[in-house]
Amino acid sequence: MSHADPRIPAREDCVLRYVLERRADAHPERPFIRLGDGSAIAYGEFRDAVRRTAAGLAALGVGQGDTVTVWMPNGVDMVRVWFAINWLGAVYVPINVAYRGNLLAHVVANAGSRLIVASVDLVARLGEIDRSALETAVVVGGPPPAVAGLRTLPATALDGDPATLAEPARPIEPWDVQSIIYTSGTTGRSKGVVSSYAHLYDSLANKKIWVFNTHFDHIGETARLRSAELIISKIKEFNKQNEPIVLMGDFNSEPTEPPAKLLSRALIDTRAASEEPSFGPEGTFNASKFNEPVTRLIDYIFINGSGMKVKQHAVLSDSRDCHYPSDHLPVLARMEY
Repeated sequence: MSHADPRIPAREDCVLRYVLERRADAHPERPFIRLGDGSAIAYGEFRDAVRRTAAGLAALGVGQGDTVTVWMPNGVDMVRVWFAINWLGAVYVPINVAYRGNLLAHVVANAGSRLIVASVDLVARLGEIDRSALETAVVVGGPPPAVAGLRTLPATALDGDPATLAEPARPIEPWDVQSIIYTSGTTGRSKGVVSSYAHLYDSLANKKIWVFNTHFDHIGETARLRSAELIISKIKEFNKQNEPIVLMGDFNSEPTEPPAKLLSRALIDTRAASEEPSFGPEGTFNASKFNEPVTRLIDYIFINGSGMKVKQHAVLSDSRDCHYPSDHLPVLARMEY
């Protein structure tokens, strides 16, 4: 057990590095990643690749608590870099491959990374912006192009010697930041959100709650629907014992739209299930317009009903100096189980 509070899972059960390490030790030959061509990468093979990449990152100065920005399309290389960043106890910051110009500059500055791992076809965009603290780009997918004022390195810079890896200065804990995910920026600049799910333990009742936090795309209707389908399938995959589930986030979908309707069929909307009438505005998205009614409902808290009762639901519209703290109002649900 990695800490004294039994309500929090042991780091070996939830911290990515330790989970991969434990499973690779237990069954190194089992498939971890299955590819579209039918091939697979085993736990042991992937763990070894992650350690080499982590050694490369460490040699470039990445340490525990540092942010590393990753600007790559989905794929095995992206997953390997992600796991390697977390192996060091550093923070994985993926950014949208569509970013450019002012939006790219904002996210790069906000992330505060000194190092970015980027796809070769994207790197030239970094030459067009103020890069803030960014000093080095490791380029994958081709020879690194020259970018004035930025050190660009080939992907081989990430192929380090695992023997040189030192242990983190302290153990990586369940409450440490694993990743920062940027919002789509519906009305303004994207916001960096610490995004994770937590498996919480009730030390008195010996019960578990799965908590999932998500953010759906604000542009693609199909992307939102597929996101809803995916998260429902993942909940079923993780929660085979039908333990209590809480799913919350910005779904960018109103109640009459397919993604929200699908989620409402699979789960229970706490607004509808509350024993007391919901308090606050009808909607949650205010578009930073303080003097207009908040009517667009796109943020939700869902549960699966496994012994859970919703006592209260509210949308909080607190403000200061005629300004909301965000373009989305907080949603609150008080539940008992």
